[in-house]
Amino acid sequence: AFIPNPCFREFDVDKRWRRELATSEMFDTYAQGGRSNLPAHLERMCACPLLTRKEERDLFCRMNYLKYRANAIRSTLNERRPSVRKLEDIGKLLAEANEIRNRIVHANTRLVVSIVKKFADPLNPFDDLLSEGIACLMNAVEKFDFERGFRFSTYATMAVRRDVFRSITRSHLNRRRFATGATDILDQQVNDETPAERTESGQREKDTVLYR
Repeated sequence: AFIPNPCFREFDVDKRWRRELATSEMFDTYAQGGRSNLPAHLERMCACPLLTRKEERDLFCRMNYLKYRANAIRSTLNERRPSVRKLEDIGKLLAEANEIRNRIVHANTRLVVSIVKKFADPLNPFDDLLSEGIACLMNAVEKFDFERGFRFSTYATMAVRRDVFRSITRSHLNRRRFATGATDILDQQVNDETPAERTESGQREKDTVLYR
């Protein structure tokens, strides 16, 4: 899946997608700053520099164009005898698109951390909510339309908050359902007992029968 854009046709004319692969860049650069109060693994996750508006737009455009090209090549494949070269091109295009997606996710991980910290409590562990938030962030990257003029952080903030809140609500409902179910079972057991069984001597007789 990709977000279409009219500029992709212009890129097709000058074979830009081949240059993209020939000049592929790895975006694994991290800011070198002072140490934060975060655990080491979170500090590493949040160390990727924030994207400028231009960088963000360029990365989203490039990622979606690469997926668009992969889809275009796939549509020309012969299902019975697919071209090995075309399959290799599709693999390279999607691998590069995935690298760009990961770069965007890394650059916005600190956003998820800042949101999750506000919701985390003993009943909703930070790590569980963080996992939910990162999954939502990855999905948001795939659906974001860079042509609408909004910053990705605005779109991602709303999406992550919504999903984290839903996760907390589900957890709360599950706890209530379990507590209510357990209470109903205990109440039923008590109601099923006769007055004699509820006395201490009656309970001893009941235990004697059970474990004889």
